[in-house]
Amino acid sequence: MKPVAKISIHVRPSYFLRRLVWLAHVVAVCIVLSSNISSVLQGALLLLTGFSWMKQVGMAAAEKSTTTLTLHSDNRIEKFLNPLLVSGVGDTASIATNDMVLHPHTTVLPFLVILLYRQKNRLKSLVLLKDSLSAEDFRQLCLWLRWRIKKFPPKQ
Repeated sequence: MKPVAKISIHVRPSYFLRRLVWLAHVVAVCIVLSSNISSVLQGALLLLTGFSWMKQVGMAAAEKSTTTLTLHSDNRIEKFLNPLLVSGVGDTASIATNDMVLHPHTTVLPFLVILLYRQKNRLKSLVLLKDSLSAEDFRQLCLWLRWRIKKFPPKQ
């Protein structure tokens, strides 16, 4: 069997996912405010919702740059974060994460990919909506994942 070539995909932050998370926080605040619970509990829930929103805003600010995913034929995934400002130097650099292995329970839908991978013996996920990739990259990713998951599940 011929080895499958590796593919590189450029991922940018999803604006639709950001809006969806914002809407979920607004709905949570409306539900807490309209619920018939004590004001102490309401305040605590609103505070937790605010902390969650601040975490999402901080993560969105950190994801301003694009990320490159390189998918290899042996189910390895390389994630390149670029461009990052190297502290004190002023140059840009790429930082690669190499110890990622595709998990067989990755979900592939026509509008969404939930990329499950194992890194340092922990299962992690990456949510990729259709607007975070170019149309051709999304099509290639879906085809590559369907082929890899069905034919060659990784050895556990």
